[in-house]
Amino acid sequence: MLKFGVFEQAMLLVIGICAALTIIGAVVVAVLYLRAKYRHDEEMEKWTRRIKLAAMAFLYAMWKKLSVTAAGTGFLILICVGWQAAVAFALGLLFSAFSGFYAMYLATRANVRTAAQASKSTIAGFKASYLPAASIAMLTLGTSILAITSILFLFSFTNGADTLLWIGILVGLSCGTSYMSLFAKVGGGIYTKTADIGGDLVGKSEAGLPEDSWLNAAVIADLAGDNVGDAQGMPMDIKDSHDGAVTSASVLGIVLAVTLGPAYIMLPITVAFVGMIASMIGILYTLTTAKEGRKPGRLMNNGTFITSGIFVILLVIAFFLLSKHYTDISIGRWIALYSATVIGLGSGIGVGIVTDIFTSPDQNKIGIPQRLLLMGRKGFPLNILGGDSYGLMSSAATAIVVGLSIFIVTVICWQHGLQFVLYAIALGAVGSLSISTDTITKDIFGPIGDNAQSLAKNSSLPPEEKKRALANCTIYDSDGNTSKAWTKGFSILGALWMAVSLAASVYSIFVEAGVTVDLSFLNPVNFAGFLVGSAMVSLFSAMLILAVISNTVPLISAVRTEYRAVIQKKKSEPDYARCATITTEGGLNGLVRPIVVSLSIVLIWGIIAGPEGWVSLLMGLIICTSVLAPSQTNSGGLWDNAKKMIEDMEPDRAEKPLLWKAWKILHDIFVGGDTVGDPKKDTSGPSLNTFNAVIAFIMSLFAIFLVRVRAYLATLPSWGYIIIIILGVAIITIIVIYFARKPRMEVTLEQLTDEIKLSVDEEKQNN
Repeated sequence: MLKFGVFEQAMLLVIGICAALTIIGAVVVAVLYLRAKYRHDEEMEKWTRRIKLAAMAFLYAMWKKLSVTAAGTGFLILICVGWQAAVAFALGLLFSAFSGFYAMYLATRANVRTAAQASKSTIAGFKASYLPAASIAMLTLGTSILAITSILFLFSFTNGADTLLWIGILVGLSCGTSYMSLFAKVGGGIYTKTADIGGDLVGKSEAGLPEDSWLNAAVIADLAGDNVGDAQGMPMDIKDSHDGAVTSASVLGIVLAVTLGPAYIMLPITVAFVGMIASMIGILYTLTTAKEGRKPGRLMNNGTFITSGIFVILLVIAFFLLSKHYTDISIGRWIALYSATVIGLGSGIGVGIVTDIFTSPDQNKIGIPQRLLLMGRKGFPLNILGGDSYGLMSSAATAIVVGLSIFIVTVICWQHGLQFVLYAIALGAVGSLSISTDTITKDIFGPIGDNAQSLAKNSSLPPEEKKRALANCTIYDSDGNTSKAWTKGFSILGALWMAVSLAASVYSIFVEAGVTVDLSFLNPVNFAGFLVGSAMVSLFSAMLILAVISNTVPLISAVRTEYRAVIQKKKSEPDYARCATITTEGGLNGLVRPIVVSLSIVLIWGIIAGPEGWVSLLMGLIICTSVLAPSQTNSGGLWDNAKKMIEDMEPDRAEKPLLWKAWKILHDIFVGGDTVGDPKKDTSGPSLNTFNAVIAFIMSLFAIFLVRVRAYLATLPSWGYIIIIILGVAIITIIVIYFARKPRMEVTLEQLTDEIKLSVDEEKQNN
């Protein structure tokens, strides 16, 4: 039986106390930041109030929508798994909800402070945006480590009794985190891309309005969407991957610890804790070295490299100290586990570099955005084909980096057995996400800088200060886009590592329950599971993009109506709240359908196909996601940066009218490309990572329930089992048809062209 000692309990207690102090420190930093005086500008304050109201309205509406489906999921967990796992699921939801609220609250107040400080100097504005981002990151990861450590600390007093029960509690906690992350990322992604697409198509392409013009009714929804999708959604996504990696490694560690001792339980949380400490040192280094004349982007990148170096050094010290206590583990195993962790971190940096190469316009030696500009100037189709092609190339590079990393870990650890290899891969997943505090900080810096740029444009500051603020905020926005590309690369990489380790933990839970799982590729059930899993990725992605389209259609009509009303002087300004309401309601309604359909397919398929079919379905999900997610996020990022490069080239319309007309044609082409890429890079692509985690955690929670159901089905005659299969397929078909149904309608040319004819008539009247 597994025995915990005073050493393990003291270590968990220390880590938990440090995590709690980190949370307190983050809150203290935020309070001091918000109480600090800054220059108030009436126009900026008015705009930031609107952004806050729209962003918080979405958050409250999301919680209402989530409470219904979460209650149903929690009830299923209560019946099928147990009350302990259901309580852990609820706690995971609450921790994540608090982190999301904190991120939204602070980010929507940091934008105006950043714009005000940017009117003084570049570094003053940089610190004003970087500090709250760091506070959010510290609290987000602090709550993660505190929650997981608390469960392990309670588990340490049981001396390994009821192992499967405690695995269920640990998985339930992370399942709650993933569930909240899925709503935040999917709902937020639909919201922000609806506003972005609707605002761009009408404001930029049709009306020729500049970025963030007050005449665009979707501008507040667009700016609030930056907070909804990036300031709240991406930290939830990274937190989900981080918690999933630590949980899956801990689950595998519990299985190993039964025979090999508690060291394997302690390692994942130790690696995560060391990563958080290293990240905080890196953040402090970035703030203390921020001097005038230094570029914000370079400062953040240097901070990441310093963080990585400190993590590697601290990890050596931590492993050395642990090896002195756990003398029964050979030096060869310690070296193998350390290597796996460092390889995981290295692969994260590698994928970040790949993402930067394929999306950043600063990569002058390769210049893929520049190449896309040369392709796209010949027409919209070539712009789309080029972006898709480079997106596929980037996904190939990402998959190769991850595949080689996992292969190297396997080669290093193979001599110690398959179970040890799976554990090492899970520890590599923790390593790849170990510096998530730094990653989240860089990610949140982006939307704060983006919002600050918009506030500076619409401010009533004195001309010289406004010019300085706008120039500095443009730097923050540009560096924020680059840092977000790195963030998405890390997120995708960490999610892939985490998904593989979760698949291993699901497999281990079945083995721990005494079930033999045949994962041979020659098993037809497994092949069917691979296909079903791959199909689910395509179905989920398609439903998300269709949700964005469905939500964008009424928004476009609303933006057109509001713009006409202002131009015709029927209103003094557009009804921003109307557009924000459309994006909020549509975003939340659009996320329920793919979630319900996907979870229904998974649960019914598990009953029909059994443990082998279930695990192979998850492997199909992982393999398909490893190609589709990087392709979508990187192609979307490439189109976005190409559009920004064109916008930076805009000539003066009065001085060079012919050149400006030619530029306008090019601008429309690349706005179209950016519009195509928006739902890919910010809705579908990143959501696939969270989707994998939710499915894997649901499988882990319901694994024991599935074993019981399959045992019952084994007692039925063959005809009874066939009836169960037919009923399962029928239920899946009915669910898919119900949620995919649309009322039949006749489409006429007049219906298709009514708004176009109205726009043409108005243009004739204006001329």
